[in-house]
Amino acid sequence: MTSEADNRKEEYESLQLEMEVLEENKCTLEKQVKVLAVELAVERASSNQAGKDKNLLESSFAEQLSKATKEIRGLKHLLNQKEVYAGELVQTLTQAQEDLRMSSDRVQFLENSLTPLQASYDAILTKKEKLRNEIEHWERDYEALEDKTVVEVSWAFLNARHNTLMEASQEGFDLAVEIAKIKETI
Repeated sequence: MTSEADNRKEEYESLQLEMEVLEENKCTLEKQVKVLAVELAVERASSNQAGKDKNLLESSFAEQLSKATKEIRGLKHLLNQKEVYAGELVQTLTQAQEDLRMSSDRVQFLENSLTPLQASYDAILTKKEKLRNEIEHWERDYEALEDKTVVEVSWAFLNARHNTLMEASQEGFDLAVEIAKIKETI
């Protein structure tokens, strides 16, 4: 963007120099026209041919002057366009600088926010790991408790059946039948 602006500035300065040269040429041509007009006036008195030459020269110089004036107008128009473009470039650069400043502010804010968020995240990970370990410990305790409960229930059942059998054997029940019932239950 800067090199394009520099190029435009160099073109602008070059056009200004050309305009000054053309203005000087115009002035010179105008002076020449005046000088020639005076010379032609002197010659006109002496000859009709000189009058025709004067008219021809005046026409030629007027044509050159008209062309130079048109070129100057064109250069002025081009110069105005370049000034408008330079203004647009300045505006675009100003906006880009403002956008960059806002982006830098956002990056700074995010960088400042990162440290507390990282600390919070690390604390949550640590807490999560502690909870995971605690859950694993509870699961092991539950499995052990579940195994113990199954064993206690089995022993309680067996003890109850054993007591029933003992009572039954004292009362004359068939022990073999009752043992078969226990085996089926187990």
